[in-house]
Amino acid sequence: MGVRPPSGDSIEVVTLAYGSSSADRGRRLSGRVRGWVMVHMDRVKRCFGASVLLLGLGILLGADKWLEAQLLQVMPQGWINLTTLF
Repeated sequence: MGVRPPSGDSIEVVTLAYGSSSADRGRRLSGRVRGWVMVHMDRVKRCFGASVLLLGLGILLGADKWLEAQLLQVMPQGWINLTTLF
């Protein structure tokens, strides 16, 4: 008797069981992250505003096109084909 591969039903049950325990951990983590963000809300808002300002300035100055050209030189051709597929 050899070892049988798991059937489709058992894979679904294991996936659901893992997902439910993972979701509980995710809720605890998101609660801690939310608490930290609420305590530091002023700093978070300033950092977000500065990020948006810098990104906007970079787009206006053409830094996004420069970055795209640099990334296209080092990306594998398969990734480039995948991003232009749709």
